[in-house]
Order: sequence, then C-alpha cells, then structure tokens
Amino acid sequence: MSTALEGLRHQVLLDGLVDCKDLPRIHWLVEQELPDADVTELQAVTIAVIRTLVEDGLAETGYPDNGEFVCESLNESLEELQRSYVAHYDEPIAWFGRLWLNLTDKGVAAATATPDGRRIAEHERKRSEHLLKECDVPRVRR
Repeated sequence: MSTALEGLRHQVLLDGLVDCKDLPRIHWLVEQELPDADVTELQAVTIAVIRTLVEDGLAETGYPDNGEFVCESLNESLEELQRSYVAHYDEPIAWFGRLWLNLTDKGVAAATATPDGRRIAEHERKRSEHLLKECDVPRVRR
C-alpha cells in the first residue's frame, strides 16, 4: 500500500473519531493529499481509501438515520459509488450524501493507537461530557 493511501486512511480514521464521514469529506482529504491529481485518480484513490478501510474491518459503509448508523454492504456501496460519484462526478448533488463511513471498534482502536488519535478522542470525550452537562442544567425562566 502506498504511503499516500496509508496517510489518507489514517486521516479518515482520525476524522472518524469525531463523527461518521461523508463521501465529500473523504474526497476533499484526497484532493488535499494529491493536489495535482486528475479527477480519475482522485476518484480511484477515494474509492481505494473507502474499500481498504472496510475490507480491513476498520470502518463500515452506510448512512446516518435519526442518530443511528445504518450499515450497507461494501458491494452495495461500491455500486452506488459507480452510479453516482463516478458516473455523475460533475453533478455533486448526485453524489453528496450518498455514502458515509463509520468507524468500527477496530477502527477506533487503530485511530487511538496514535498520539493524535488519543488527543482527538480525549477532546471528543470532554466535549460530549460538556454537552451532556449543558442539557441537564435546569433552565430558569425569567
């Protein structure tokens, strides 16, 4: 596996510690890593990042629905990528929101095995605690 692909996988794992990632975000990360790549290469690398993370058990494909993640098979997701992302690349509305990536427990473990991952996970833990405390505070009417 190329170092660019490994770096991109790592970045998606780190981003995934915060929330599930959509296809445009993953594509954007690839664009940042490969600024001189043409569209075909950007698409191929984006799909490779998604495919390898899922095949390695680090992430799952699907979509968020009412606070839950609904999983889809990798084959279904790859077919959807061909129908929307590849076939209609010039029409972003056709592929935005079509695919999401959610970390598995194994993916979280891989991401938090690095200093950056531990820092992000700790930040998210504190942020979640803070948000929960805000929700529990009784509101005083004035």
